Amino acid sequence: MRVDIIPLSFYMILNLNIKIFYFLLLHRGKIKSREELMAYLWDSDMFVDDNTLTVNINRLRKKLEDIGLNDVIHTRRGQGYIIL
Repeated sequence: MRVDIIPLSFYMILNLNIKIFYFLLLHRGKIKSREELMAYLWDSDMFVDDNTLTVNINRLRKKLEDIGLNDVIHTRRGQGYIIL
């Protein structure tokens, strides 16, 4: 695939995945709330649907599983996400 024909949306998704992974790695072993993650990812006052974070976390998990990294990101119900 030629780089010049990859859609911009692909880069946006990739960038969000990297930012989520980086943020959770920075705070490894600590539960980070959805609100903290959303504030880090979308540092603005614009409205972002809560489901957007869920979709991006699931995409990141899938990409990690594709390279053999299973169960890296854990969900703590009612609290947030953690990398152990």
